[in-house]
Amino acid sequence: MSSRPIDVAVVGGGMGGLCAAIGLLKHPNLRVQIYEAAHQFSEIGAGVAVGPNAQRALKLIGDSTEAAYLRLATHNKWEKHANTFFEYRMGMGEKEGELIVAPKNETGQATVHRAKFLEEFIKLVPKEVCHFGKRLDRIEELEGGRIRLHFHDASTAEADCVIGADGIHSVVRKHLLGDDPAANAVFTGSVAYRGLVPMENAVAEIGEEFATNSFIWCGDGASVTTYPVDEGKTFNIVAINSSYEKWEGPSVVKADYSKIAHEFGGWGEHVTKIIKLLDTDETAAWSMWDMPPASTYCARTIAMIGDAAHACLPFQGQGAGQSIEDAFVIESVLGLVEKPEELAYAFRAYDRIRRRRTQEVVKTSREMGEILALRLPAIKNNLDAFKENVQWRMDWMWHRDVDGERREAEIVFNRLRKGQSID
Repeated sequence: MSSRPIDVAVVGGGMGGLCAAIGLLKHPNLRVQIYEAAHQFSEIGAGVAVGPNAQRALKLIGDSTEAAYLRLATHNKWEKHANTFFEYRMGMGEKEGELIVAPKNETGQATVHRAKFLEEFIKLVPKEVCHFGKRLDRIEELEGGRIRLHFHDASTAEADCVIGADGIHSVVRKHLLGDDPAANAVFTGSVAYRGLVPMENAVAEIGEEFATNSFIWCGDGASVTTYPVDEGKTFNIVAINSSYEKWEGPSVVKADYSKIAHEFGGWGEHVTKIIKLLDTDETAAWSMWDMPPASTYCARTIAMIGDAAHACLPFQGQGAGQSIEDAFVIESVLGLVEKPEELAYAFRAYDRIRRRRTQEVVKTSREMGEILALRLPAIKNNLDAFKENVQWRMDWMWHRDVDGERREAEIVFNRLRKGQSID
C-alpha cells in the first residue's frame, strides 16, 4: 500500500467529471482534485435523458447521486404513458400522426434539468477540491510517472493520474491520440434547433397529452422531439434537420426562425404548430458532432471518459448515461489501486470494458438519426422494420449489467496486477 494517498486529477466539471469525482471521493486511497475551465460549474442545455441504465449507475456510484436524480426527475404526466420512453409517430405525409412504436421500460421517459442536476452534484463535492478558471492547455508527463497539467492562466498542477472529462473539444483526448484524425470530433450533418417554452403555451397550442408526455415526430431528413422538463413546468423542443452538408463558425448560435420555418415547411399540421413555438429570441441552433472511434481511451496514467472519449448524437438519449456508466466503472477500479505503479492497470481495465460498448453507442446513435429521418437504407419508410429495429436497440441500451461491467473491470485489473495476459 502506498504511504500516501494517490493523487487523481479530474479535468472537467460537467456531469461525467463530477460523477467520477463523487465516486472517487469514497475511496480513502485516493485524493481527488477537479479542474474546471469555467469560473463556476455550469451546464448548457435544458433536458437531459436518464435511461434505466444510467439510473442504475447513479445508484451504484452512491445513494447521494441517486437521491439527486430522484429529487429532480421529470416523467411523462399521463398514466398511460408512464412506462413509455417516447411515442414515435409520423410527422408528415399520408401517414401523418400514425404511431410507429412506443418502447417501454421500467421508468419510462425520465429527464432532469441539466443545470439543476449539476447543482445537486456540486453539493456532494467539497469546495476545497474544486479549482475554477483552469482551462487545460497541455499535459506534461514527468520522469518518475507524475503528470503536470499546464493551464491557460499559466498555473500548473501535478497528480499521479489524470481523468479527462473535458468534453467534445478535449485537450486530454488530443494528448492521448496525437496526430490521429480520431483526435477531433466530426460534424455529423445534423443541426438541432432547441427551445424551451412555458408549458401552458405548449398545452394551448398542441393540447395537454402531446405537451406533457414524450413524442418524436419522424419525417424526410429530419425529426422533432418534445418532452416535459423541470418538473413539467417547461416544454422542451428539439427540432433536428439532418440534411446539412457542413457547419462553419461557433458550434451554437442564435437561431433564425424564418430559416427553421422554411426547413420544416413541408411537415404536417401538428409539427407545424410545434415549430411555431420556436419563434422566440431564445431558440438556438446547435451543430451536432460526434467522436470517431479512438484506438484507446487511455495511455499509461491518463484516461478519458464521457464526451471526451465517445461523444454521441442524442437520438438514443444516451450521452449522459454513458458518461455516468464510465464514471462508475473508472472510480470502482481506481478504488482497488494500492500504489501509483498500478494506475496504468486500472485505466487499461476501464478501457478494455468500456470502449467497445461506448463506441457501439456512438455508431448506433448515428444510425438512429438516419432511422428517424426515414433514410436508413435497410428501413426507410418500412414502419414495421422501424418498429422492430427501435425496440431491439433500446432494449440493448437499457438492459446492460452495469455492475457486471465493474466486476469484469476488476477481473482484468487483478490479472494485470499479477502479470497475467488479458488477451
